[in-house]
Amino acid sequence: MMNSLLYWHLNATCRDAVPQAIMERLHDHFLKSAKSNLLLTAELLRILELFEKNGIPAIPFKGPVLALTLYEDPALREFGDLDILVQKDNVFRALKLLPALGYLKIPDYSPAVEAQIIKREYH
Repeated sequence: MMNSLLYWHLNATCRDAVPQAIMERLHDHFLKSAKSNLLLTAELLRILELFEKNGIPAIPFKGPVLALTLYEDPALREFGDLDILVQKDNVFRALKLLPALGYLKIPDYSPAVEAQIIKREYH
């Protein structure tokens, strides 16, 4: 697995010590990863806005939040998904809102089934 942070440091400290072909590969990967991270960050903001408009408190973690916290740059930590915490009571409300953003609709479950899912699943 290539690492964006590796490219960043090699490029800043010893670019000439690394073969050009390898630096080019690392650079291409860095750009691809940065683009993906920016798209996911924008998607996170869309989801958080939707939840806020509907009164669902949500806390993003890992992904873009960790990248900004650790490196002050979302391009330097690779991630491929979004993690958002919501209270148990809001899980199904949140999931039912996501089709408004183009996500698949979840089935309608009875409150008893929803409670069992929450009890047995961790995410």
